[in-house]
Amino acid sequence: MKILWAHSHFGFGGGPKTILTWAIGLRELGHDISFIGHGGRLLDSVIENNFNYIHLPNWKFRPSISYACKIYKLGKKINPDVIISVGIHSSMEASFAAYLLKKPILFIFNLSPRDRLWISNKKWQFPQISDMVVVNQELKDICVNNYGWGSDKIHYIPERIIPQKILCKKKDTIESIAIIRRLDNVKCVPVIKFMDTILSFLQVNKNVSINIIGDGEGYEKVQVKSNAINSILDRQAVNCNGYIDDIDKKLHNYDLIIGTEKVVVESLLFRKPTAILKNNGELIPITMANVKDLSNNNFTGSHFDSLTNSSVEDIINKIESLIEDEISALGQWIENSFSYKIGVSKISILLEKISSPKHFIKKFFFQLIKMYCSIFVNLLRKTVK
Repeated sequence: MKILWAHSHFGFGGGPKTILTWAIGLRELGHDISFIGHGGRLLDSVIENNFNYIHLPNWKFRPSISYACKIYKLGKKINPDVIISVGIHSSMEASFAAYLLKKPILFIFNLSPRDRLWISNKKWQFPQISDMVVVNQELKDICVNNYGWGSDKIHYIPERIIPQKILCKKKDTIESIAIIRRLDNVKCVPVIKFMDTILSFLQVNKNVSINIIGDGEGYEKVQVKSNAINSILDRQAVNCNGYIDDIDKKLHNYDLIIGTEKVVVESLLFRKPTAILKNNGELIPITMANVKDLSNNNFTGSHFDSLTNSSVEDIINKIESLIEDEISALGQWIENSFSYKIGVSKISILLEKISSPKHFIKKFFFQLIKMYCSIFVNLLRKTVK
């Protein structure tokens, strides 16, 4: 099957890596894929894997009618059997192109759960045009409960991992800790909250260092906080390392990995002790007793009680007490449950479903027009203010 895949930005984070992994798997099944988007740090990996890639200029205002037209023009040229779009803006743009091309479309929303996906006024909400893939059960529940989408068209597919050949050995003590997280204005907040709790732990454990890996608009806020802690301790205990290329291949450098979502999955796959960083800054150590429950929400921990009243030192001690066999069992569970081959098989079946019989989005066209208009009105209001 020939696929036109609209993914606007292959940036740093688990989402773009998931898309690339699924694309590799779908190609292994015989699908022919062409990407269209405007770059990002992971773009080199897309090109190195020999995917067709059509570059779009980076446009400030999204969704963009210009992008929709370019997707349409590329679709006219290659005549795909189906269009795949990733994320909110790309899905709006690709939906217009799909309408003009009379092609079916599949949405992939590899987003973290959030209270609001579209404009708050229900009249302007994104219509349930076609089937949608999500990597988080909580996001599916939000779409069903808050937006009235039919659950039969929202497909929870968390399987997106290529097994690793390099496996790590657990150390008896934890000295080097890595927090891996994109540091945009929202996602930096849990990191800062966690840093508020670690001073006494670092004062006692002088051999421990914390490495914060990631960047974004909130990077400077995190750096200011780490500098303050280092000043009090009179040592370089907290390091802001920024973005590191291929960090998923360098996890063996650390004794404990802290993060959410795909970072957690990759860390467990490497057989590393791993903890989830919740939005409130608390940690959840992952064990065989809780891994299945935590996986249902893509390892965000949002629905899971933390170790109430437990100090950072208590949690680190609990993680250190995990035996090698349990760490190994966690990694094997991830391999069995999250293999990308399971995920791409499900997606391939979905693509067949929506392309035969043909799913056409004509009845949703005016809803899309109305939503576009509402967004432009909002932009004009903000510009006037």
